[in-house]
Amino acid sequence: MAALTAIEKVRLRISDQNSEIFTDAEVQDFLDENGSDMLLASASALEATAASAALVSKVEKIGGFNIDKSKIPDVLLKTAQRYRDMAGGMGTPAIDAIEQS
Repeated sequence: MAALTAIEKVRLRISDQNSEIFTDAEVQDFLDENGSDMLLASASALEATAASAALVSKVEKIGGFNIDKSKIPDVLLKTAQRYRDMAGGMGTPAIDAIEQS
């Protein structure tokens, strides 16, 4: 089995193995912005995903069930923070920006 590339490792951490959320170029940009640190790149990608999810998060009623998507951004941001902590506690700029809005 071949070793995973940095892009593949980031995709694995953010559950985007099928390139459904980000292109390879976008994942590479997260890596470039974070000094090739895969944990920080993963955190940035999750923060970007959380920002998008926050725009459409709501509670939907389907049949007799309520589906609460409003918690998704929080889960993504907590996971991003965990990755930042694992990387040595490097700042949380996107989380601060989202919490202020």
